[in-house]
Amino acid sequence: MRADISGYNIHTFVSGVGAITDIATQNGFVFWSRGMDYGIGRVHENGTGFDPNFISLSDSLFEATGLGVDSQYIYFAQFLDHGRIGRAALDGTNVNLSLVDNVNAADVAVEPN
Repeated sequence: MRADISGYNIHTFVSGVGAITDIATQNGFVFWSRGMDYGIGRVHENGTGFDPNFISLSDSLFEATGLGVDSQYIYFAQFLDHGRIGRAALDGTNVNLSLVDNVNAADVAVEPN
């Protein structure tokens, strides 16, 4: 869903995203983590290019609970199984599921660069 800055004019600009656990925007895209659906989705801010499986994490059973994005990378946190923070390039390549291990992070914040 999307609304103007006042909180009014609410409308759905994309549907079928699954159970969202976090959301972030960067470079004209909206990214969302899907927790127990094991993945990260992406769509253009205008609603085109919808990809609910932009980064699939199902092979690793990585439950992305938190999400942060900067100008180069998407960072995602997993709280379960001793916790870890993963990272991927903004184009969805170079996925690293263990950038930081044993942190029990439920979310991740990224400083803009």
